[in-house]
Amino acid sequence: MTKPRAFTIFRYLYFFEKGIPQITNTVIQDLIELIRTEKQSDNSVADPSTEAFFSSTLRYIEFQKQKGGSIGEKYEQIKTSS
Repeated sequence: MTKPRAFTIFRYLYFFEKGIPQITNTVIQDLIELIRTEKQSDNSVADPSTEAFFSSTLRYIEFQKQKGGSIGEKYEQIKTSS
């Protein structure tokens, strides 16, 4: 997995929460899937810090879902498990 993509998702989440219309739950979902695909096809050893950051980001998404209300609804359609 490339570091830039793993860190990019967190930036996208920031703009997603701020309500930027170009950043939808579909965009976030597609980015998650792209990162997962890269992880599976990458023959090199994964960087532990990048893996930890991506896992932490997925946990953050799940936490936001559990909050409920409007923020939970925003995140509800994003699937974090493979």
